[in-house]
Formats: sequence, structure tokens, C-alpha cells
Amino acid sequence: MAIVCSTRVFAVDVEKIPGPDGRTHEVATVRHAPCVVMVPVLDDGRIVLIRQYRHSVQRTLWELPAGSINPGEAPEDAAKRECEEETKLAPSRVEKLASMFPASLEKIVLPRMALGQNTEIPKPLFPMTVFLVIVL
Repeated sequence: MAIVCSTRVFAVDVEKIPGPDGRTHEVATVRHAPCVVMVPVLDDGRIVLIRQYRHSVQRTLWELPAGSINPGEAPEDAAKRECEEETKLAPSRVEKLASMFPASLEKIVLPRMALGQNTEIPKPLFPMTVFLVIVL
């Protein structure tokens, strides 16, 4: 595995792997640091979204607030911090909704490969923890 690109947010590695058809395939993988996504809920039940410019689609989008987990930081603490940074709202409560491993980032589509019955399942690219954030 060779890292072909490394930034402050993610790295891209490329490796050659055997496919189920016996041919060798080159697969690029985007590896992202752990992050959190928040679903901020106001006391009247409205959900808070933020507007953010995304160069990959060259548009400003409405999205849920999200951000990286700092080294040594608990995901719950990162959710509180990111909620305040991105929405200027201090959460009174944070509840974990789910952990997931997204298959794509922005407009990047990652190749998939069918795995044989005895093939080891590859490690997920990066963990993302989703929190329900109550803002009163």
C-alpha cells in the first residue's frame, strides 16, 4: 500500500489487490480521521442546518454540522465543541444516535469489490459518530 496524497484532513492510498476474477485491480482508498455529525434540535423541535461552500460541487449546501475529533478527545466532547463552533449554540444534552462508515466523501466515489466467502472483510475507512444534540 502506497500513500499517494496526504492532507491535514485525509490521506489517499493505492494498492493492487487480486479480484474474484483472478485479475489484479488497483484500488484507491480515502482514509479520513474520525469525525462527528450532529443533528441539533431546538426546544421547539426544529433541526438546525448550516450553509457551507463545498468546492467539490462548487456550491453552497445546506448540511448538518460536522467536524473532526481531536486526538484524545471523546466523540461526545467533539460533538459539543463542533456544535458550538459551527452553529454558535451550546448543547444542553448530547446523545449518540449511531456510528457508521460512509462509503463516499463529497463527490468521490470509491470502488467496491465483491468478496468471496472466505475473504477477510476490509477495515472501514473511517468512523463517523452521529449525535442528537439538544439545544435549549
